[in-house]
Amino acid sequence: MAKFPTSLDSLTNPTNADALNSPAHASQHGTANDILELLEAKVGVDNSAVATSIDYFLKHASGTFELHNHSNNGAQIVAGGIATDAVTSAKIIADAVTAAKMIYGMVLQRQGGTSGDGSWITAGTTNTNTSAKNIFIQVGAQTTDNPTQGPTNGWYYTTLLTITFPTAYNQIPLVFPVTLSGTGVPIMESQTTTNFTVRGKNPASAATPIVIGWVSIGQ
Repeated sequence: MAKFPTSLDSLTNPTNADALNSPAHASQHGTANDILELLEAKVGVDNSAVATSIDYFLKHASGTFELHNHSNNGAQIVAGGIATDAVTSAKIIADAVTAAKMIYGMVLQRQGGTSGDGSWITAGTTNTNTSAKNIFIQVGAQTTDNPTQGPTNGWYYTTLLTITFPTAYNQIPLVFPVTLSGTGVPIMESQTTTNFTVRGKNPASAATPIVIGWVSIGQ
């Protein structure tokens, strides 16, 4: 009678001088056959449906090891592989996560403030909100018309420009407009979860248009 897989078997190897009944020949074959069958059951057939088999463990959607896969670029964690908040800053070695190890700049980050979906924009030192949101970055550029409106306090302004985010945010993001070309500066007017409005200003009327570049960060 085999002990595997509960424990390992200790088998007696017969010698040339042993009789067929010591150790018992039939018993030796029976135990060996039992072990082979138990090994087959432990490994499992291809596409096994037996949850305790190694084949199921490695390949089935509900198997523990199916929570990750390997690609030509190395291991990648798939959806459901790591529970929310399972990895904290205390468990990440300094500088261990680099830009090269991030996909599309996406990170999962805990919110700030005290509570609620918008708490990340709320000042406060106590954080009681344990929810997490996908923080992502978007970038773009757009050209204004000539700054001909004005002058107001010595400045000429372009027509108000509405720039739509390629992907809408769930909350109003942080937006940073900058001048990529031209002599003017961008002035933020308003922003929503789907777009923001901006205009350029210049000390000279009918100056060249301003190319406004922007970066948005939000959830």
